[in-house]
Amino acid sequence: MALGARFNNPALSRTAWRRAVAFGVAESDNARMTVAGTINKTGFLAMIALAVTVAVWPLAGTPAGTPVFAVGMFGGIITALVATFRPNTIRITAPVYALCKGAFLGILTAMFNLRYPGIGIQALGGTMITLFVMLGLYRSGLLRATSLFRKVMMTALPGIFLLLVANLIFRIMGWPGMSFMSVQDQSWLGYIVAVGITVFAALCLILDFDFIERAVETGAPKTMEWYGAFGLLVTLVWIYIRMMLLLARLRNR
Repeated sequence: MALGARFNNPALSRTAWRRAVAFGVAESDNARMTVAGTINKTGFLAMIALAVTVAVWPLAGTPAGTPVFAVGMFGGIITALVATFRPNTIRITAPVYALCKGAFLGILTAMFNLRYPGIGIQALGGTMITLFVMLGLYRSGLLRATSLFRKVMMTALPGIFLLLVANLIFRIMGWPGMSFMSVQDQSWLGYIVAVGITVFAALCLILDFDFIERAVETGAPKTMEWYGAFGLLVTLVWIYIRMMLLLARLRNR
């Protein structure tokens, strides 16, 4: 699960923007990035992910479920890396990433839903509410990506990533420790960590909104709409997974 989560957003960075221009992905007609275009592309990628999620749902618990889950998880990671270092492929890699994440989330959600009926819908609802609340806070000016905010977020991000990776390694190796990361754990530390990571994932949306707004204001090439959409999808997938894990922990009380 940790490997499928958002530990960084390679699409929404100045480095990605420079690579996009360097690779000549800007359109010859000088078309520019717009907020509306980014929203449309985000919706398109989200619909792909949702459609695949529904399609693979029945495969959970069958022999085909495991390879679909693995392809979705690792395919998403590989596609994200390709999109980052080969930005001229973003029109292809962004939809492929959505396909992979749809497969990954479809099996994952179905597995959770068997034990916690309705948890998928609840996590999706929580994700959408989080998206609109954070957008509202950003648009109202109550939460802005100030220099201090960025520094705090970028400082905390590697630590959270290492924690998630360490937990995954411990689970694969069957080693003791990191019990507070399990959804079965009901300790105060477990809840603090679970809520903290979920809140941090939600705050990453502020960084995403800020990058998109700045890119539009500075006349980024239209191809950056795909980067913006890709980056938002990565964040939303992470929020959805964290919501589901937090809800599962609450259901075990």
